[in-house]
Amino acid sequence: MRAPEPHYFNRYFPGGILGQLPLNKSQAIIFILAMVAIFGAFPIFIMLSKHRAMINAQDGLSAVNWDTDEWVSPKIQVGTFRKKGKIAKNLDPIEVGVLLNFPLNKIASVMLINMERKGMIKINSLNPIIIEEKTAMSLENPYEGLILSGIKPGGVLDEKVIEQAVKTTMMGLEQKIWDADLEATKKYYESRIDKFEGTIQHNNETFYYENYRRGAKLLYEYSIDNDVEILVIRQFAEGNVGYHTNAKAAGFLVDKSLEL
Repeated sequence: MRAPEPHYFNRYFPGGILGQLPLNKSQAIIFILAMVAIFGAFPIFIMLSKHRAMINAQDGLSAVNWDTDEWVSPKIQVGTFRKKGKIAKNLDPIEVGVLLNFPLNKIASVMLINMERKGMIKINSLNPIIIEEKTAMSLENPYEGLILSGIKPGGVLDEKVIEQAVKTTMMGLEQKIWDADLEATKKYYESRIDKFEGTIQHNNETFYYENYRRGAKLLYEYSIDNDVEILVIRQFAEGNVGYHTNAKAAGFLVDKSLEL
């Protein structure tokens, strides 16, 4: 009768870390199965999280809208210091929306939803928009302070302040892209949006199987909330988002800047 091996992995990994684990053959098999389950299920969880976030966003984002579609995006100045091929990869979702010329009223809607999600405001009415300022908290983006300052008595929001908030974002954007190649930067973000959109399948069964093997790779290449927010802004701008009355349905939107 063969003596039990207290360090079964040492047979295959002599002197290695696994070889030092005090596991017999049965325990080693259980250990292997557990690792397969963990590292196999995690990528699936990541992909399903992206899918669920996308669906939730499409259901809720259009709840906050504006009567006017006539706002015009400010034009980015073409500087002489731009370096051909240089890409600004540190833009946040709102800045990406401005860069890609998404309608300002759509971008402003995302600003408000973000602030409600963070507990800074409460949207009490959508038509007209009536906002209640909540507990004071630290501001993470310049536009947040401007929007808070634009809440009039009774909760009515001054739309001129909203437009100024977007223009303030524009100023921050120009500081980040002053020496970047504008066309290359636009193509970079458009490509990221398209690539991420390709991972979102509305057929759950197809989504589950087709994206399983790519899950681990996407985990490192993308931030779930960040890419979802940019994609949702674009779909919202193109009119591809359904209309619902609960702004909180889009509560997954990110707290702070993109970290691409």
